[in-house]
Amino acid sequence: MVGSLAPAGDAVGRFAMGLLDLFKKRDSPTVSTYLCSEAEARALQPGPDGLIEARLELIRDQLLVVTPLGWINPRSRTAHRAGLYLSNLKGTAYHEAAVKAGRFTPGANVRLVREPNNPHDPNAIAVYAEGGRDRAGYVSAVRAKRLAKLMDAGHDLVGVSVRGADAGVDGTVPRILVCERPSSNTSPVPAWP
Repeated sequence: MVGSLAPAGDAVGRFAMGLLDLFKKRDSPTVSTYLCSEAEARALQPGPDGLIEARLELIRDQLLVVTPLGWINPRSRTAHRAGLYLSNLKGTAYHEAAVKAGRFTPGANVRLVREPNNPHDPNAIAVYAEGGRDRAGYVSAVRAKRLAKLMDAGHDLVGVSVRGADAGVDGTVPRILVCERPSSNTSPVPAWP
């Protein structure tokens, strides 16, 4: 079953917040099975109700965004237009202890902390494992440039790990999905009668 998402650009956070129960485990896709940029743009267009039709699906060791047209590439260059920001954590080699101590399994929440005074990047956004005291890495500079503007404007962003290891386990570099949390004044999706 495909769930509808919140309107693009304002409450896409429902994507990460309410769809984790739709996991289905399948074989990993290959690069050729991801949608091309043009198909991604079509797949992530809001429907007549203003909602994006997509869900998160557990494919082997990672969560992927799946639409009726197919899988969104985790390295997508167009998903940000729908308010979905995917990023591998950067700088993890400098924060190995925090990465290993943190829980970055698919579906684990992550905390985003804006660092406007970071001497290396004024758009820096640090990523912490939920409950973690030490930064595990940073959102990529390309994504941070867009997300910093949203955070600075007061948008409530939420992050979830879509690939990574459990606490205490050496694993792959975590990848996160960031989107906007639904606002309290956003009308909920109507229930079926």
